[in-house]
Amino acid sequence: PEARHHAGMVYDAARSETIVFGGNPDPAFHVGPYLETLGDTWAFDGAHWSRKQIANAPPARRGHSMTYDRLRQQIVLFGGTPHTNSAGTLFDDTWTWDGTQWSLRALSGARPGARYDASLAFDERRGVAVLFGGFGSSISAETWEWDGSSWTARTSSRVPNLFNASMGFDPASG
Repeated sequence: PEARHHAGMVYDAARSETIVFGGNPDPAFHVGPYLETLGDTWAFDGAHWSRKQIANAPPARRGHSMTYDRLRQQIVLFGGTPHTNSAGTLFDDTWTWDGTQWSLRALSGARPGARYDASLAFDERRGVAVLFGGFGSSISAETWEWDGSSWTARTSSRVPNLFNASMGFDPASG
């Protein structure tokens, strides 16, 4: 893939490959307008990169959140923005990748508000993807959980408002 930033990247353990989706082309290596966002999917098998040709994929975006759902053996993608300056439209959609295709999920019911640069990690002990923070109309301190079919809001006390942060699951403490 071409050089890029603000892309999503996650390891797909079921298929032993790293998946990259979207982002912005790096202006130092890209000829053309900087206002472009990418909507391509790439896989790295440890030796070679290959572009996945997909008929139904998420719209081009940057600042989206991705994690690998070990229980359901799929990648979960949420949110992001189609703009390089993060102004205007934000996404509140959820997509899953099964190794061959993207599927739009959670079309109805409660779900996190539109945002970009949220943190997303899979909680292996409870079998849910946990989304935290991000930036929508302001910096968020919301926590949401994805169980493979729907989102549930979780309440927390005394948490900071965060965006553009990293998050991971600690198997030692669960």
